[in-house]
Amino acid sequence: MLKKQTVKIINRILDFPKGGYVTLSEPEYENGWNVLVETNGLIDNKYDFLFYECKVPDKWQYKYGWVVNKTDYEEFFINNLESYGFHGQEIEDFINYWMPIFSNYEDLIVYPQVDSEIEKLISLSITNTPDSIKRLFYVVVEYSIQTEIPQTPIVNSINRAGFTVMEWGVIFK
Repeated sequence: MLKKQTVKIINRILDFPKGGYVTLSEPEYENGWNVLVETNGLIDNKYDFLFYECKVPDKWQYKYGWVVNKTDYEEFFINNLESYGFHGQEIEDFINYWMPIFSNYEDLIVYPQVDSEIEKLISLSITNTPDSIKRLFYVVVEYSIQTEIPQTPIVNSINRAGFTVMEWGVIFK
């Protein structure tokens, strides 16, 4: 999601250092997004966020995470996203999209992937360099008794100031 304080033309390009590609996007990705972002965050007078799905190798971190019970999904993700610095519509969009999918599963292990882990697999280049960027993906795996319990991660929030880019995603295994 892109949020900003002044109108800027943004060229956002994804690169896949370990291999990969965009499989679906809105607006159309082509060789990047060339978009106009308004002060209120509206993109090209049409979009609230840039959306993409991609295929990348499974090189995510599985050492740190949380086991989350089905009855706690919504509360967990609201609180967790807030602790990373997301708020408002960003969290609402996440909840609206993912809760119906997660509700099909009993317990989940949620492995957070933050800026540096994501950058290794999906690097991000943005013209008009943002003042701050927060990228957070969750690798989500259905919990089973055979699964090793991960260590609890340390959560680092973002100081949102000026032109801020916020990105969240889910890799469901």
